[in-house]
Amino acid sequence: MAIHLTSSVSELPGIGGKAFADLKSLGIRSVRELLWYVPFRYDDFSRVKGPGEVVSGETVTVVGEIRGISSRPARNRKLKIVEAVVGDETGEMKVVWFNQTYLERSLAIGTKVALAGRVDFRGGLQMTNPVIEIGGKGIHTGRIVPVYGLTGSMTMKRLRGAMKAALGAAEELVDWVPDSIRESGAFVSLSEALAGVHFPESRDVLEGAVERLKFDELFLHALMFAHVRSQRAFKQGIPVSLDEGFLKTFVAGLPFALTGAQKKAIWEIVQDMAEGRPMNRLLEGDVGSGKTVVAAAAAANALREGKRVVYLAPTEILASQQHSALSLFLDEPVALLTRSQQRLGDEEVGKSVLIEKINGREVQCVVGTHALLQDKVELGEIGLIVIDEQHRFGVEQRHALLDADPAPHLLSMTATPIPRSLALSVYGDLDLSVLNEMPQGRKPVATAVVAQEQQDGMWGHVREQITQGHQVFVVCPLIDPSDKLGAKSVAEVGRELKKGALSGVKLEMLHGRLKSDEKERLIAD
Repeated sequence: MAIHLTSSVSELPGIGGKAFADLKSLGIRSVRELLWYVPFRYDDFSRVKGPGEVVSGETVTVVGEIRGISSRPARNRKLKIVEAVVGDETGEMKVVWFNQTYLERSLAIGTKVALAGRVDFRGGLQMTNPVIEIGGKGIHTGRIVPVYGLTGSMTMKRLRGAMKAALGAAEELVDWVPDSIRESGAFVSLSEALAGVHFPESRDVLEGAVERLKFDELFLHALMFAHVRSQRAFKQGIPVSLDEGFLKTFVAGLPFALTGAQKKAIWEIVQDMAEGRPMNRLLEGDVGSGKTVVAAAAAANALREGKRVVYLAPTEILASQQHSALSLFLDEPVALLTRSQQRLGDEEVGKSVLIEKINGREVQCVVGTHALLQDKVELGEIGLIVIDEQHRFGVEQRHALLDADPAPHLLSMTATPIPRSLALSVYGDLDLSVLNEMPQGRKPVATAVVAQEQQDGMWGHVREQITQGHQVFVVCPLIDPSDKLGAKSVAEVGRELKKGALSGVKLEMLHGRLKSDEKERLIAD
């Protein structure tokens, strides 16, 4: 049966009902979808030797024939050991497998095999639990071998076999990159890239295949941004006139002096907002560089002309903090609307009351989490949307916000410090403003990596700081323990510190799964 890109994966060898269901759970139904399921790493079994040529410590494929095979129980009676001798004209080598007694039945004396793995010296040279391929077909041994993510009961050998059979259909792929571009970059064709990424004949072939697929990803990224920019050029925005006198008054009323970078960013933003097309700008600056006051200036500029401002934060904690900050900077009441917090200025109000005031346009500036977009809130025509921590917001989500007619101005903010050239690649649909200065009086951030053997001294320093009345924050990557990630969790670190280095110290644990009132209490404390 001929295999085509549109063929079901169930037509591939070894893909029966259960294997088909396993692949379906990964979103793979057709041969085309299977071909784009690329390996996450490779085992290099391309060095092929005879049994008498191997050296301890090397990873190789050994080709020979079975000259003896038997099984015996181990000291642990639940474990069965299969031992074989593989040989050819170069010599012989011992091979050991655990709990694979079927091999004794399936490997008759004289069977030609290829064995891939590491050779060790254990009273003699031997391979332990090597990958075995009868007849040496060159799919699982004797080459650079792909390693795929597995699911359900799917085995690596079955998936590799199906992928090998599917590769013939790659010739049907239409190469979407023009020949002139491909030739200028010396890139292989798309079908060659897929063949090379699944079953590379050499390291050079693999690198060429990966380079082509990486280029495709970046090229598509660039095309998408070019398309977005061309659409924006024709999109009707909501112009906000530029009033220098208002801006000078706003800046003069701040309780601190702005940095040159902040002034430049504000000027770029208000100029964008004055145009007939919607602003789409990224404000990048490290923590403490003063992004919030820049956003507040943009908000004040829009509110001056009666335009609605929506500020989106990724978490309730950040939304609450930014609500407090904007309330300080702006002359009118700012609403806070999250799933568990509703405020108007300094006052707590009922959710239905606040939504009614927002829908009735009694409130023009609203701070909330992304859930605000799904709530029963009629935001109507928005003049400015500010997205905090914009890396948690995708390109499609960003442009869904700009889909209105007229479209709002959009200011995205990130504290992730990345080089300008990379920012333009990752956020190519955005104009970029950078806060590369710290406000006066800010202490420089000191960063140190503390080796494991020096951590007792570190915790001693921490305890000393606490006795002087200072606070210490310990940030962990996980809430709960995880064997898979092997990273420290809040629960583990909190327990360890309470019992050990910080015993007797007032210590609390704060994370996103706590109820809102508990989070608020901990933050206040």
